[in-house]
Amino acid sequence: MKENKLTIFLSHSHKDEEKVRKIRDILETLDCEPLIFFLKCLDDDNQNLEDFIKKEIEARNIFLYCKSRNSERSEWVKKELEYIRSLDKSRIYEVDIENDFQQGIIRLLNALMKMIKQNRLFVSCSDLDKKTAKAIMTFMRKKGIAVFDYTDVRAGASWFNQIKNEIAKCAEEGNVIVILSENSNKSKYVMMELEYALNCGASVIPVIIKSDKNYVGDFGTILYKSNALKIDSKPTKEQLETLYRVLIEKND
Repeated sequence: MKENKLTIFLSHSHKDEEKVRKIRDILETLDCEPLIFFLKCLDDDNQNLEDFIKKEIEARNIFLYCKSRNSERSEWVKKELEYIRSLDKSRIYEVDIENDFQQGIIRLLNALMKMIKQNRLFVSCSDLDKKTAKAIMTFMRKKGIAVFDYTDVRAGASWFNQIKNEIAKCAEEGNVIVILSENSNKSKYVMMELEYALNCGASVIPVIIKSDKNYVGDFGTILYKSNALKIDSKPTKEQLETLYRVLIEKND
């Protein structure tokens, strides 16, 4: 699976091969990575195969259920859907490939196009909090979100112009996360980035690094503490999943 890319697992019955291939071909035109299995052995009781499919599901960030009478009767599809729903309910889509195929595809494409256009993220932080930022960035990339890496910005007089350009893109196509801490409160650059993001009309998500003070500092005049998420300096998987769901809800 490529990071920063929407990867799609298609849950379906192998008896619907022709229509599912058409869906796959359409998704490939959007530069997504759809994955389908046409294995006749799916009707067999094969624990190794089930474990293999679970790993493939875990490696994807979008899930598409190709609904039909065949898929509703398939025990394998039921297992796939049960496992998918246990992982992430925020990016599961359904297409009825029997009764409403064309309209279902149109709705799916509209949803995916919106997601692609709202799939960019900028993380503003102090250099002293970059380990926390890196953990967030790595996690979100694996979810298929295009995350700007500030470490790629070349030093020089134009560095802030590069940052502003990326923030402006996120205002149109995604979100900005600002990491709040005692370190960021001392950073004039984080304040500059935050003010520019707000001036651009960007969707800003404040994230506070937990401490005894739950520090907000001077940012309290710009952001409301009650709207901020709290995470550890070394974020847990649960905290990152919560942050990811907030990003998705902001885009819906």
